[in-house]
Amino acid sequence: MKAVSFTAHARQQIKDRSRLSIREIKYILDLDLVVLVGREKNKIHKLFWSQSDLAWYVIVQDWDDNTVITILPKNCSRWKISTDSLIKAKRIALSEKNKFYKLT
Repeated sequence: MKAVSFTAHARQQIKDRSRLSIREIKYILDLDLVVLVGREKNKIHKLFWSQSDLAWYVIVQDWDDNTVITILPKNCSRWKISTDSLIKAKRIALSEKNKFYKLT
C-alpha cells in the first residue's frame, strides 16, 4: 500500500474544518482508526471521530494511490451514516489500543 498523501485542497479543508493536524490525520489513517462508510469508482469514504473537535468527519481518499482528496463533516458526506457506524468510530478512537488521544 502506498503512503498516505494529501491534495492541496485536502490540506486546506483540514485546516479550515478541524483542530487536527495533517500528521494526526495521517496517523489515524495509518492505524486504520476509521469505519468504512462508502465506496465509489476510485474513492473510498472513511468515518472517524475527532476527540479534539468532538466531531465526526469523513475522509475521502483515492483508492488507487491513497491520496486524501478532502475531509468532510459527517453531515456533508454523500453516504447515509448509521448510528452504529458513528458509535463504532468513536469507540475505535477512544479505545485503549489507540494511544493517539492520550498523546494530545
